[in-house]
Amino acid sequence: IPEMSPLTALTFTLVESFLCQVLPPTFLNYLNPHFRRAKNLLGKLQSTHPYRWAEKIRIISRGQLLIPALVNHETLEIVYKALISEKQFHAKYRAKDGKVPKEYNVHPQGLVFRNEIIYLVCTLRKYEDIRQLAIHRFESAELLEEPRIAAKNFNLDKYITEGKFSYPTEENLIKIHVLFDPKAAAHLYETPLSEDQSLSEKKDGRIQLNATVKNTSELRWWLLGFGDLVEVLKPKKLRDEFASKVKNLAVMYRAS
Repeated sequence: IPEMSPLTALTFTLVESFLCQVLPPTFLNYLNPHFRRAKNLLGKLQSTHPYRWAEKIRIISRGQLLIPALVNHETLEIVYKALISEKQFHAKYRAKDGKVPKEYNVHPQGLVFRNEIIYLVCTLRKYEDIRQLAIHRFESAELLEEPRIAAKNFNLDKYITEGKFSYPTEENLIKIHVLFDPKAAAHLYETPLSEDQSLSEKKDGRIQLNATVKNTSELRWWLLGFGDLVEVLKPKKLRDEFASKVKNLAVMYRAS
């Protein structure tokens, strides 16, 4: 990069703040000279201008902030190399609820960064079903010379759009009718839940949301996050599910 403008330098600084957490050292080595140059330029600008570039922009994730899972960078580097070269790698992987790691030949199909966790989308051994493996649960990895087996008709964007990272409870879409406290519903006017979303004010002042959505665990987490500011009306199965959770919570808190 022969010339670096202040905006380019700021962009590199923002890129560094994200990539340093997810890229192995080998990859960062290619960018480190540009990161240093950006910092030097911004340092000079800060000494001659009444504002500080790098202190004015931050990237944050929505929801409760968690400390990122610890990732073995040597293992992450192997995963990246396998993904880029389209090769298999042999790994020891410890499942979320497992104590003893299992060994697999892994066929990488894609990589997804989701909040504080990096997921490898892949197939294992000679199976065709798509799996999601959290990178921090790999205990070791060894790059193999054999090419990976590409999953048939797999497209990473389509996989994500279909809600595979929202953890669907069933494949069918559902039509939800939910009553929101007006303040809790305010954001839905600017960021709709679905293309067919409709909002209407009821006599008691609450806002009714009607929308067609994927039936996922993430939908439940989102609705539960509003607590008593939200009432699920339909579908009945979802309302009954929430009613059961409320009863369990009442028992739990009454016991304390």
